[in-house]
Amino acid sequence: VINSVDAATLQLNGIQKVGTDNIVLRVRGDEFSQTFDCMGDLVSPGVETMMMFYVADSVSDPSNRNELMCKVNDQPADIVATNIHNMRIKFGVSDPLGGQLYKTVSQMAADAGDFQNITSVNIALVTESEKLKGDTRDYELLDTQLAQTNDKLSSYYSAYFPVLNKGF
Repeated sequence: VINSVDAATLQLNGIQKVGTDNIVLRVRGDEFSQTFDCMGDLVSPGVETMMMFYVADSVSDPSNRNELMCKVNDQPADIVATNIHNMRIKFGVSDPLGGQLYKTVSQMAADAGDFQNITSVNIALVTESEKLKGDTRDYELLDTQLAQTNDKLSSYYSAYFPVLNKGF
């Protein structure tokens, strides 16, 4: 099950960076012991686990690099990757007329019923170098124009995932 929530709802470790998205995944452990959470821990068969991914200002690094964080259930969040400038998410939602609509996190929040109709997720990340490189270009991240806020070299990554979205 896929969702996105207000950062305060999960009492995040570190502050979610303004202007970034988050995503919540709920998984249930399978009988073959092949389901793992984002920290690499096995999810026991039949047990439901919630994972939230978000970008936060660094709480551990004095250079204040942004970090991709993952929070599992009520455990403290942990760092998945550093030097993440931004994360944007678009959801593919089945249209009652048989097509597919692509919606941002804020559009999904306006109609929470759409989360039951997700057919795909597109996640995009912008990473940034640790050293200054004179890169001042603005960029587009899943149809959102973002201004470069520093002169670090940036790279863009995007992945599309089809979803078999089943309620628990």
